[in-house]
Amino acid sequence: MKKKEEKTLDTIITRRDFMRGTALGTLGLTLGLFDVESLAIPPPVAEKRGDSTEPVKSRTVLIRNQKVLGDGNVVDKKILADMLDKGMMGFAETKDAASAWKEFFHPSDVVGVKINLMVTPTHDELIELIVENLLGIGIKDENIFVWDRDQIGVGKKEMFSRPRRFGFDKDHLNKVVKKCTALINVPGMKSHWLSGVALSIKNWAGAVNNARVYHTEDCCSSLGELCTIPQIKAKNRLIIMDALRPLFHGGPSVDPKYLWNYNGLIIGKDHAAADTIALKVIQRQRSRYKREEWMISPPPLHVALADMRYKVGTSDLRLIDLVKLGWQKDALI
Repeated sequence: MKKKEEKTLDTIITRRDFMRGTALGTLGLTLGLFDVESLAIPPPVAEKRGDSTEPVKSRTVLIRNQKVLGDGNVVDKKILADMLDKGMMGFAETKDAASAWKEFFHPSDVVGVKINLMVTPTHDELIELIVENLLGIGIKDENIFVWDRDQIGVGKKEMFSRPRRFGFDKDHLNKVVKKCTALINVPGMKSHWLSGVALSIKNWAGAVNNARVYHTEDCCSSLGELCTIPQIKAKNRLIIMDALRPLFHGGPSVDPKYLWNYNGLIIGKDHAAADTIALKVIQRQRSRYKREEWMISPPPLHVALADMRYKVGTSDLRLIDLVKLGWQKDALI
């Protein structure tokens, strides 16, 4: 989007959009541009769960620890391990971490850990802990692939070097996805110069070799379609978003003044829900930094559209069961 064509969200999203229940309106609610009571927004449509008529909510966990990043922003792996354990237990509602991992994975699984190597890479310590937890529940080392795009590492020995190249099939999907029975999406948390933000939804752009198809001129609004790719939709078991030191403005180059120590992880399975939480935090950090409303630009339309158009989760905050654990100061949500 050219600068002269850019519009802030408050000029794009109107009251009429919101009342019609469009994706733009959902995004407006997500970012807090509208007051629900003053607009008389109807409550979410109830879905039946057994005999109950209460709305079914998407559980998402945010866990933070103010000491996880030490001097020089070096990750304290012991503290991060504790965060991951407690976050998984909070998400799976189990009494121990191993049981939580067993809720999503079986020793016979072949697991692809989809990291991100662009702009603000997934922290190595988080990658290592995920691999260690998979090994800890009996998954074979040779059945764990750590990868992004066509850079693939098999097992713990190769998780940082990623020397393998499996290539892509005629359907543009990386062959590693087809080799796996289960996938873990481990995105970073950052702003993006084409789509507004790059979170769990956009992380799947690294699973195909035709990513340009999804980076459309309308603020990449079709990115949610990535989550509907049958092999991805069927195999995605878990999202663990690296929210330790997010980027709230800029890209592709990273200006350190726009990084901040949020010291968090966001854990879930619903792409739209996880990205909605991260999106709201980034928006509030931007406005806090500038001490005035500073809207994300270009507008991250794909998050709401993943819900409204592609039906891959919920972007309605009222339908997200957000569980906040650990350090609460400046959580921004």
